[in-house]
Amino acid sequence: MNSTKENHEPFSRVLLVNQSFYPDEAATGLFFSDLAKYLVENGFDLDVITGRGGYKNSSLKMSKAEVWEGVRISRCRKWQPKFENHISRAIGFITQLLSITLALMRHRKVGLIVVGTSPPFVFLPIWLVAKIRGIPVIIWNMDVFPDVLSSMKVLSRHSILFRCLSRVRKFVLNRSNRIVSLGSSMTAYLIRIGIDQAKISTIPLWSPDYDEQVPFDYTAAWQLSGKKVILYSGNLGQAHRYKCIYDAVLQLKDDAIIQFVIVGSGAGYSKLKSLCEHSGLRNVSFYSHQPFCQVVSLLKSADIHLVTMKDSFEGLVIPSKIYGIAHNGGVGLFVGPESVVLPKGFRRSTSKTLAHDILELTSSKEANNEGFSNRATSLEMLHQLILLEVSGSHASKDGDRYG
Repeated sequence: MNSTKENHEPFSRVLLVNQSFYPDEAATGLFFSDLAKYLVENGFDLDVITGRGGYKNSSLKMSKAEVWEGVRISRCRKWQPKFENHISRAIGFITQLLSITLALMRHRKVGLIVVGTSPPFVFLPIWLVAKIRGIPVIIWNMDVFPDVLSSMKVLSRHSILFRCLSRVRKFVLNRSNRIVSLGSSMTAYLIRIGIDQAKISTIPLWSPDYDEQVPFDYTAAWQLSGKKVILYSGNLGQAHRYKCIYDAVLQLKDDAIIQFVIVGSGAGYSKLKSLCEHSGLRNVSFYSHQPFCQVVSLLKSADIHLVTMKDSFEGLVIPSKIYGIAHNGGVGLFVGPESVVLPKGFRRSTSKTLAHDILELTSSKEANNEGFSNRATSLEMLHQLILLEVSGSHASKDGDRYG
């Protein structure tokens, strides 16, 4: 549909708000960037308010404003102390939230705002400003805060702050125009904590846009020829299990063919690396995040992919890395909650059976799958949802009822 702008001008002006956006390679930024390009292709007039520093690479240079793929981007700075802990990260999130909110207050009138959940609770001031200005809001719920903080053991569920934030979160979500959940487990959780089911649209994530890839031979560069490569790629943080990976590496240390490769960063990454080094394990190697333009080459270098998730984060986050793996024909083992829906090519495993499952899968004839992609479907679902809200807002301004 390319007539949106003509049919709904000026209500076809849509504003996306999220901490990360192009060229930042953080997961939420990739999905917001994909959505922005898709909406522009379908006739929407797009603006983005985002952060100015890279999430994975804080030294990434970004201009204060630019136009990319027809999308007008405004970037907001944050201030964060140089020491790294929960307090400095909280200060960074708060200053980022304030600068994004101020940018919205100065922004031109738009027909609709789509806001993410990064930085945490950014949807609270965005919703308030939008309410005052009469702008409908869709909350794209990438994570469930403050519950994620509780699962990270940063904030107690019994604390006054947690209870206050939960009540404010419930108030705002139930008064937004629409909430986008990433999966059935997240939808069930949102309903369980009191979010109106009628407000929720369940739209799964997808494999990011891999159009601009540069081939790279990781097998040669990392001396993996003749090996069965077991790859964990991406964030290995508070929401992910790392001990089961260590146990598998330890149990398979005498297998000369199997080589574990861990690529990424995060609290779990650091702990896993420390454990493996302390144990003198030589069947595992560690690398930092690789350039996004080489992601496909990295994914295709693996024989088996590992994805893990702690049960305590069930319904709060979705392991989005499974979509990129499946899209590129990868075979994977997932250790995590049963409620997570797995794409074709993935098998479930457990902490106790992971080493056994790796051996079984490497010796089986299943070396690959034909690939999987729900990108077009999910983007079109988001497009139709936005189109519905924009059309409804336009109709209500003309005096028509919209419920």
